[in-house]
Amino acid sequence: MLLLPPVFGMSEEARPTPLTATLTPGIEDEEALMRISWALLFDALACERPVIQNVAQEEIRQIPAQVALEELLILAESKEARRRAAAPLGLVYIDDRRSVKALIQLLQDEDGLVETNAAWALAELAPPWALEPLINAMKSPVVPVREWAAVGLGHIGDEKAVGVLKMSLRDQSLSVRANVISALAEIAPPDAFIEFAQALKDNAPAVRRAAVLALAEVKTKSATALIILTLREDPDRRVRLAAARALSEVMNPAAIAALVLAMKDVEQTVRRGAARALTNSARVSKERVWPFLRMALYDEEEEVRRRSAWILGELRMEEAGPHLKRLLGDESPLVRYIAQEALAKLGDKDARKEVLQTLQGSDYDLRLMAARALGDIKDKETLPEILAALDSEDTRVRYLAVRVLEEVGDESAIPHLKALLRDPSSGVRIRALSSLYQIYPDSPRDFLIPLLADEAKEVRIIASDFLRESATKEDLSLWLSLLEDQTPEVRSIAAQVLGDLREKKALTALKQALEDSSDRVKIRAAGAIIKILSLAEVQELPQD
Repeated sequence: MLLLPPVFGMSEEARPTPLTATLTPGIEDEEALMRISWALLFDALACERPVIQNVAQEEIRQIPAQVALEELLILAESKEARRRAAAPLGLVYIDDRRSVKALIQLLQDEDGLVETNAAWALAELAPPWALEPLINAMKSPVVPVREWAAVGLGHIGDEKAVGVLKMSLRDQSLSVRANVISALAEIAPPDAFIEFAQALKDNAPAVRRAAVLALAEVKTKSATALIILTLREDPDRRVRLAAARALSEVMNPAAIAALVLAMKDVEQTVRRGAARALTNSARVSKERVWPFLRMALYDEEEEVRRRSAWILGELRMEEAGPHLKRLLGDESPLVRYIAQEALAKLGDKDARKEVLQTLQGSDYDLRLMAARALGDIKDKETLPEILAALDSEDTRVRYLAVRVLEEVGDESAIPHLKALLRDPSSGVRIRALSSLYQIYPDSPRDFLIPLLADEAKEVRIIASDFLRESATKEDLSLWLSLLEDQTPEVRSIAAQVLGDLREKKALTALKQALEDSSDRVKIRAAGAIIKILSLAEVQELPQD
């Protein structure tokens, strides 16, 4: 029986002998280490904490498929249900007949969680030969199984599934009905419009939302009319928001008018969604949208004027200039500012100066908007003023100025950004670090390595994560030292890098990391060990 280190909240009675007591000197060490690492990964997959499962899945994805498949097939035959349930979480990344065969077998498991995870994995892989098993799974008494089976049938896209899907529109579970609508939209049978229209009357908002998105794929006048009606009358904001998004690709006047009207919706999320939908529509056809937006600039409601001005600024519509200048006298300070910002985006020099002044103003929300606008404009003539803002006593002004510099992307800002790596605010240091990484023309190592000793753990985490991309075997000693960093996130990144380097000299340190206080580090170390010990070339997976 394999002995494991204490992991993942096991009771004291259930905890096995620590790792150091299970290894003996000699060639057997590598074999034992490999087995222990696999067992730890599988224990993490079977853990009830999603964050732990996700880390284990990430590691399994990076392990050679043939190596992982053999281990996962063994796991799929475990006598413990929770371990069988873990197998699909790894098999989902291996598109191979043997993995699909195992998943189909698990789909018939007596345990509901095993069955559910198998259905999910088959839905993700969507192999054609899983069609019949997934059709049968639509009759499962387990609701999540039916949910994922519907998703899988939609992904496979075979019209043989249409019959069982239509029958499932009467399912008692709203999530099953919603997934069925989405599946029918993917398969797109000729008569599906009837089901979609009927689903708009469903009591469940999730089903109506799915119906709206399905109707958007139909692309007929009748479908558009139903979406417009839903945008105006549905009682649920999420459904109306979906309708607004669905209309973004419809270029007829009725759809555009409906979106303008939706900018008066009682819910802010719908108003914002309608504005973004109009922006997307205008990017396709400015000529069709412009007359509606021009009228909206003079609407009686402040938010409609404001959002219309914002859209016109985003689109750089020069014909809007005179109308935007009129808004500079609007009774609303926010409308006046948005108009100023839009004019700045159109190239108005005076407006750009006003936006620059706003960056150092007292209203933080307006300063944030100004930073975004200046970043969008990318005017290098504004660099002197932006660089001057880096010397502000206000931490937030410095932070926003760095954000603008990142968007502008001018190399002349590099010395100033490097100086900010010593800023007293860790937030400013982090932002400067991110900006440098985006615009630095050469190797970033010269400024990243010193930051690995920064007092703020957030800075060390980001620096090590950025440095990871350029890691080489010459950096082995650096990453071994980072495996002992006081911050678990840094140790986790170090373990990942050591696995990527495939260097056996790291095995001793990684073996010790299997007993780390952080579960995430343990999992990364286990994955690294498996990658290092799987150095032999892996042949193509055999097909049954």
